[in-house]
Amino acid sequence: KGAKTEMAILGGLAGALAGGLIGHYAYDQKRTVDETAKQYNYNSAQGPLLRIEDVSAVPATAKPGDTVEMKMTYALLGVGSGKEESITETREIRYEGEMYGKPQINVSRADGTYVTSIPLTLPNDAKKGKYSVIATVQSPYASDSKEVSFQVN
Repeated sequence: KGAKTEMAILGGLAGALAGGLIGHYAYDQKRTVDETAKQYNYNSAQGPLLRIEDVSAVPATAKPGDTVEMKMTYALLGVGSGKEESITETREIRYEGEMYGKPQINVSRADGTYVTSIPLTLPNDAKKGKYSVIATVQSPYASDSKEVSFQVN
């Protein structure tokens, strides 16, 4: 069960992040369907479950030119044995309330818990201050969002 890497859909970066780069999307399955169901005390009568467990920006403090990994861990249940669901992962990058990038990935997932990551290489002239990343995971039946921030010094 090694980490798998795929091409990311490149979201354009503007303003404070113009000249920055969104890198390769990577993911790994963290827990199987049985482990995930146990974690959530889940039974199929509950219907679809899609929940972000954790979002992080690593490192939390960066300098212009550094790469920040925008990570997200989420659980998906209720798809059914042998089936996959269409999932959209979005990471909206904001600085002082303005949106500067919104890389989005469309994937197919079976039930389980997944860890995904998109690296953001900051431009050499990135503005200093607090950036927020709003991570969203969405299926045809459910969605969840969580926010994390990182500091550019």
